[in-house]
Amino acid sequence: MKKNGKTYTPYILSVIAAVAMFYIIQSLALNPGFENMLGFDTMNSILIFACWVVRIFLVIFLLYTNSFLIKQRRKEFGVYHMLGLEKKHLAITLFWESLSVLVIGLLAGILFGMLLDKLLYAVLIRMLGFSVPLGFFVSPLAIGRTVALFVVIMALNYFYDIAQIHATSPIELLHGTDMGEKEPRAKWLLAILGFILLATGYTISLKIEDPVSTLAFFFVAVLCVIFGTYLLFTAGSIALLKLLKKKKSFYYKTNHFVSVSGMMYRMKQNAIGLAHICVLSTMVLVMISTTSSMMFSMHDILYTRYPMQNMCYVSGTSRSDDQKMIEAIHQMAKETGCDVKDEIYARGCIIYTRRQGEAFEADVTAMGTSAGVLFCMNLEDYNKNLHTKETLEPGEVLVYAAHERYGKDTIEIMGQDYRAKEVKKAPCNGQLASYMSSVYYIVFPDEAAVEQIAERIPYQYDDSFNELRSYYGIDIDGDADQQKELYKKIQKYPSTNMSSFSVENRNVNEKSLNALYGGLFFTGAFLGVLFMIATVLIIYYKQMSEGYDDRKRFHIMQQVGMTHEEVSSAIRSQVLMVFFMPLVAACIHTCFAFPMIRRMLSLFNMRNTALLAGCMVGCFVVFGIIYVLVYLMTARTYNRIVQE
Repeated sequence: MKKNGKTYTPYILSVIAAVAMFYIIQSLALNPGFENMLGFDTMNSILIFACWVVRIFLVIFLLYTNSFLIKQRRKEFGVYHMLGLEKKHLAITLFWESLSVLVIGLLAGILFGMLLDKLLYAVLIRMLGFSVPLGFFVSPLAIGRTVALFVVIMALNYFYDIAQIHATSPIELLHGTDMGEKEPRAKWLLAILGFILLATGYTISLKIEDPVSTLAFFFVAVLCVIFGTYLLFTAGSIALLKLLKKKKSFYYKTNHFVSVSGMMYRMKQNAIGLAHICVLSTMVLVMISTTSSMMFSMHDILYTRYPMQNMCYVSGTSRSDDQKMIEAIHQMAKETGCDVKDEIYARGCIIYTRRQGEAFEADVTAMGTSAGVLFCMNLEDYNKNLHTKETLEPGEVLVYAAHERYGKDTIEIMGQDYRAKEVKKAPCNGQLASYMSSVYYIVFPDEAAVEQIAERIPYQYDDSFNELRSYYGIDIDGDADQQKELYKKIQKYPSTNMSSFSVENRNVNEKSLNALYGGLFFTGAFLGVLFMIATVLIIYYKQMSEGYDDRKRFHIMQQVGMTHEEVSSAIRSQVLMVFFMPLVAACIHTCFAFPMIRRMLSLFNMRNTALLAGCMVGCFVVFGIIYVLVYLMTARTYNRIVQE
């Protein structure tokens, strides 16, 4: 282990970091300090999901890094075998090495994780808007799960190493990484499949307009892009270089000849690692930019979901009943010692529909699906709420689509055609903003038209579907205590002659919303850091691998007559091209993912496209700077190996 310090030290450090990260996320998920906080269930669910993501990722990542480590030591094992050691002796040696790495990783990683755990717990608590409690929490269960996971990972790595040694002859071990240097073959079918998969993922992102359908197809698009990336890096790059090689006017030039030939072998050896870097970089960019944009737009999201301090939802009443309720709430506000600052009121019906182009057909089975939800209201309420002076001609309706642009001149509702006049302001939000389905506000000329629509809703078995529902919101100029007092008074309002009555308070629900978006941001940042560490380690190993390979290439190229400067220039250009290829591909992936991410975030009331774009650009700039710094640092190791 000491003699292989260049490869073993980063590996041990990566194990320590992996142990620390896993312990921290497990400890946070098990921390009892969250239990008494509003939004605990949401926060806990996010952390548990993050635990499984980290667990799966660490298994794959450490298996990959171990495979690189054993590849670099093949020649060493071959020498041992030639000197008389049997494979069983090598197995014993590897066992003690694996055990040493496991013990060092667990002891240092758990200790480091305990030190960071309190800090990250405090950061998360403050992010959620709570005060940080005193005390230091150590979770025996988190320690046990961490030990169990890494015992399994190290056991898998050990058995993989043993299988590699037993499946390889002593001569192959002795030749080590020199084996298998035949020119790679072009795998056209895989290259074409990779292109098709990537094009499919991009097309899904660009073409699907409905936000709920976008959410359903998101993972399909992600899988297509991931598999397409791996196939294009491994097979597509070789196929492209083969085409360039066949073009004699291009290939038989000094610079092109050396570059194409060198890149062919370089891609053969590093394609998987480059694909790993590209996928991890894309994950970092998408996760951090998405969660940070949601966090920064918390105020807008909160006021979209809760447009007023108190929102009342009533069904089964007449407009006169609603007026009595409003007068009673005004009286309650006076009793709390404050005045009404602003209020909104809308009365209408909800229709669960399935959409076919411009046609919306009522369908009870559409509840909770990707179908549209229509809220039909009258023009008077719309103008009063938004302080506008919109007008409607006979047979015309106003249309506002909450999550997307409607973009049609006509609309058909349960077989009746109307001319559509699209508007850009929502008449009311509240509970309607929480619907995951596409929500459309339809404004009719008068309430009689709305009542006629409600009567035609074909829910014969349940009259509540035909009832008109009222939405009333009120803001007062009082302090937090007065707002809380008014909220409690409204909750006690008698529900006589009402099918249903409920009230929501913005301040009460703000903590739950903070738990959701704060938890998502923390998880995105945590996983982003984890993936970035993995990216750095893969880059380091890739630089080392290329350094050992290029040291031989330097010697061979100079023997066939190329000068030292020509060789250095050719290899430097290849290394730069290969190194920055994943970053460019990750940028392209992120750009094509932008429309899909924007539509999905609209389901969570995050509709600030400029903010999302700014977060993505900012994340890419910061990540690009880190990427370049990593290159400059690892390039030193590369140059040192090449010049040995």
